[in-house]
Amino acid sequence: MAEIKLITCAGVEHDLALLPHFIAYYKALGIHTKNMYFILQASESDSHEMKKAQAILHQDGITAAEIWIAPYTSATMWEKRREIQLCVANKEDWVISADVDEFHEFPDKLSVFLSYCDKKEINCVQGVFIDRLTSDGSLAAIKASPPLWEQFPVQADVICTIRQVEENGWENGTVNIMACKGDLLPERGGHFPLNHGSPIKYIFGSRQLAKFNGIKAATTRFQIPLRVHHFKWNQALLQSLQKRLATAGVSTHGQSYGNLLLQHLGEDQRIQIEKMPIRKSGTLDKLPWRTQLALLKLRNDSSSLYRKILSKIR
Repeated sequence: MAEIKLITCAGVEHDLALLPHFIAYYKALGIHTKNMYFILQASESDSHEMKKAQAILHQDGITAAEIWIAPYTSATMWEKRREIQLCVANKEDWVISADVDEFHEFPDKLSVFLSYCDKKEINCVQGVFIDRLTSDGSLAAIKASPPLWEQFPVQADVICTIRQVEENGWENGTVNIMACKGDLLPERGGHFPLNHGSPIKYIFGSRQLAKFNGIKAATTRFQIPLRVHHFKWNQALLQSLQKRLATAGVSTHGQSYGNLLLQHLGEDQRIQIEKMPIRKSGTLDKLPWRTQLALLKLRNDSSSLYRKILSKIR
């Protein structure tokens, strides 16, 4: 019987406060804790943070799939995630591979939505990042309560706004795989699947989301009803970022983006929220999600017809 598997990696030196929120959120989506596979990473063995992370997992009956003691690099982390996926998932299963600061919002109950994808023979579901900020953009500490949505209420577009000074290709980082079939492995970064020779059917048609018409515009991304709520922008960000940039093996793109982010944070160490596009409810949000998906596919194929239909809806 097909199941939903969750695979993640938590850097225990920086991500401890996120762990209880992450586990509770994906349990609420309907993923059983027996299908949650955590890689716990630390620079040193037997650290206080590692013991605390394991204790948090054990409260929900979860044993870490791997204890990874080494400096963090993105390349190694994604290799480990793929290895776990190959071990625990078959081709009929659905896999959600999410960082602990990534909370995937699906447009319906997860089981209902994935059944829809199965019927449509879709094997890769991509969504867009929605950066979650405090009301003033400050990098606040994550608290046990209230829910993260209340601690970080602003839905913004930080990643793209900062990266637009880079040359072509920055839009790849604006999308992420939210769910894929067990035989479809994510590439480094998790933005799109590795080309493994099998046909890939994306939720919006034949092209991956980074090639979607208008994807570079925040107004387009804000309309897509598949969202990765990104709680990266908290008190642990600066120390984590500085450490990763100083670690051998950081990618060229990671180095570039990290330096741009440090420049943006500046002396105030805050996201300049006044410079960010902010997401608010739009026309498509009022429609049933299946209608939203159909219209967005139409936009990808025929922008003029899409605009004509949208004008009538308004």
